[in-house]
Amino acid sequence: MMRSVAAGVFPLCLLAAALLLSGCAVQQPAGQEPNLIDGEPAPLTIDVLKNATYTSEFVKAGQAQLQDGAYEEPVAPDSASKNTLVLSEHFAFGDVNADTLDDAAVVLVASGGGSGSFYTLAIVINRLGNPFHFHSAALGDRVRIESLEIEDAVITVRMLAHGEGDAMCCPTQAEVRRYNLGFGVLRLLQRTTPAGELTEDALRNATYQHEFPKDGQAQLQDGKYEEAIEGSASKIHITMMDLVAFGDLNGDGIHDAAVVLEASGGGSGTFRSLEAVINEDGAPVHVASVLLGDRVQLEELVVADLYIKVQMVTHGEGDGMCCPTLRVVQLYQLTEDGLELRHQEEIGRVGDSE
Repeated sequence: MMRSVAAGVFPLCLLAAALLLSGCAVQQPAGQEPNLIDGEPAPLTIDVLKNATYTSEFVKAGQAQLQDGAYEEPVAPDSASKNTLVLSEHFAFGDVNADTLDDAAVVLVASGGGSGSFYTLAIVINRLGNPFHFHSAALGDRVRIESLEIEDAVITVRMLAHGEGDAMCCPTQAEVRRYNLGFGVLRLLQRTTPAGELTEDALRNATYQHEFPKDGQAQLQDGKYEEAIEGSASKIHITMMDLVAFGDLNGDGIHDAAVVLEASGGGSGTFRSLEAVINEDGAPVHVASVLLGDRVQLEELVVADLYIKVQMVTHGEGDGMCCPTLRVVQLYQLTEDGLELRHQEEIGRVGDSE
């Protein structure tokens, strides 16, 4: 979901003028022939980016020719340590200099044998069909990139940076940074810190849409909800299980959550469902649910790369309802239609030898 940044966008006419003024910075490298297809500049591709030349302060010569997305050199003669520069999996295509050709934004990761991993946003211009690393902006040491986008000449990076008290290994502060090209450089337009993180306590006291309650929703209190069943001594019970995972589910760079609810209605069934909860201004908003099964056993819940990974033991052929034995891994993704199963893999049976 893109937020409006119209007020900070550099007008395209001024941007074009800026690039003309800085022509010495973006001239076609000497000796490089145009790369044309049917008379038009060839488009940039991920393979082209993986084998392009990038300037970097982290390599001795000041620039690195990647091969299949990586470059390495000895830190010093006879040293086992190496300087490395790697193209990350985050990239985006779009016109950033108003010449109607799609350029590219990539994230480079550099290290020099120590514990640091330094992330850099790099802009690659399509210069007559050839990739030309135009300018860069440092993103930080051991940050975590959530997404990278180009829209209306604005480059948006959603990431986790280091908040107060964070160890270098483990950034937790969500940030959104927006850049564009102005006067021949990559400039930061806006840096925002979205709403606070969801907490497990907030999730344990949130409202969830559910088919069991009479009015279709359950307001948990300390992780539990119960409702009398009309004309019966039995009650509906809904409980939030201990498995909770945090991560971005909708691509806005803010940590959302995945939880599992366990519901029963007086019978022998215990129905477990996966719930997607979005962070809206720091508050939990339940947006989607999918049934995992009756009396399944949850083993792992993870959110990464906009997917929810569920590892559980479900019912295989011949299993009684009491005793599932089939271990599976499922991947779910939040879409406009709800939580959709994207992949399922059987990984063995309970009791199988490792």
